Amino acid sequence: MGMLSDYIGIRTQAGRQALTEKTGTWVSDSKVLAQRSHEFTILQTRLTEAPPLSSQLEKDFEALHTLEPELDALVVKASDLETEAFNELLFLKSWSQPFNFMPFVLILWSALRVYIFPGMALLMPVLMLILPFIIIRFMFGIPITLGRYTLLLSALFSGNVTSILNPEFLQTEEANKKGKSKPFDIFQLFKGGLLAATVAQSFLQPYWTYQHLSSIDTIIQKKAAALAEFKLIYARIQEGLKDSGFSLSPCPFAPEITDPRQLVAAAHLHPVFLKTARRKLGALEALVCLARRPEFVPVQWVSDATTLELRSAYDYRVDAKSRIPFDLRMEQDSSHALLTGPNRGGKSTTLRAILTTVLLAHTYGCAAAAAATLSPFQSVAVCLTPEDLPGKKSRFEREIEFTAETLRVPKERRSLVLLGELYHSTNPPDAAKACEIYTEQLWKRMNTVSIISTHLFDFVEGAPSSVQRLCCPATLEGSTVHYSYRLSKGVCRISSVQELLVENGLVV
Repeated sequence: MGMLSDYIGIRTQAGRQALTEKTGTWVSDSKVLAQRSHEFTILQTRLTEAPPLSSQLEKDFEALHTLEPELDALVVKASDLETEAFNELLFLKSWSQPFNFMPFVLILWSALRVYIFPGMALLMPVLMLILPFIIIRFMFGIPITLGRYTLLLSALFSGNVTSILNPEFLQTEEANKKGKSKPFDIFQLFKGGLLAATVAQSFLQPYWTYQHLSSIDTIIQKKAAALAEFKLIYARIQEGLKDSGFSLSPCPFAPEITDPRQLVAAAHLHPVFLKTARRKLGALEALVCLARRPEFVPVQWVSDATTLELRSAYDYRVDAKSRIPFDLRMEQDSSHALLTGPNRGGKSTTLRAILTTVLLAHTYGCAAAAAATLSPFQSVAVCLTPEDLPGKKSRFEREIEFTAETLRVPKERRSLVLLGELYHSTNPPDAAKACEIYTEQLWKRMNTVSIISTHLFDFVEGAPSSVQRLCCPATLEGSTVHYSYRLSKGVCRISSVQELLVENGLVV
């Protein structure tokens, strides 16, 4: 459904995923389908009548698309390294989790860890160097100068503690300063270097801690801003739809939490609520994008008869400028059809358009057509390109298996069968015989709608009159085929083989 999501303009990954999940969940309950068509009608009418609402929803979904990278990181299970990093400023351990949701605890804890504790650690070595001088000079009143105090510290840190007890220590050190040098001592140089490294480390470590925790706090605040914006968008969408007759349930993620850091903690501890909220908005976006396009219409459901009626249906994969809509009517007494026409004349496109319409009808209650009337189908079988499995099963074997499965569906169940080029992967006589055997049983099923494309014209001519003959007509002018790309009644025997041979240089 990637092409459909691009076609209807889904922006968020959550919306794309919701479209894929919804179109993969087939519903055949007539009441549920009628409700979905009714909801689609209400939403489409509201968006048409209120352009500002449609425009605001488009802006909100675009904003959600911008937020998705941050939100994705919160709903994916964090690695042990990420958990440990966030545990520096959040309380993610099982015993400490309640602290996350106490008022002002996280902001105070962050201030302590990021600023106060590193600041205190940075001041500690300074205090250790200066405080003793203050105590000696001012508290004990000992007349020591700053220079002599520096000499004392130098002796202490260099390990010459015993020399301090020598009365001549200060005079000797001062004399050394004035030019009386003593012999070079490499051991003293090593101890001095180690002392300098220790002092530098005592200043750098608090700074590095601050940088580390500050980076984590910045990430937390960035994620908190994304979560706060997400909640704001959710509330704005909910409020915008409140008076439209189409409601959005309250946001399941942290409904009472306003503190930014608590939002991040809640997303880490309970990601399922954020996932649920995103899933709800994604599902809404997919529905809104479908309803905003006027070429999609609500389906009219018929429960008492097997019906497939489309007016001006089309394949959305075809560019709008070259798109040629078609009409189709399959009813209880004419629910089977054979489709003919040249290769690349539009048969596969027609079958894909029917499949897409039926799929959207049974999942979203809408159809890619000007009007659509359907009965709920409980089973759908589609085979447009059966693959060949080398060394395992041939393409013909796969076709036989597939068609056999369509006959195993209980006859009382309404089913749709769409087959492209039935049994064309074997020789024509065997293909014709296999087609007759299969369709003889298929066409007896009154609750089944089937459309089979084929190039076996004798088989088509010999089919019962109750089987519709449909074709994608074309005309031949020399070796050039003119395609109409329409769906009409009748049989088209025009072949495009000669044209293909000429185009590829096999025929001059």
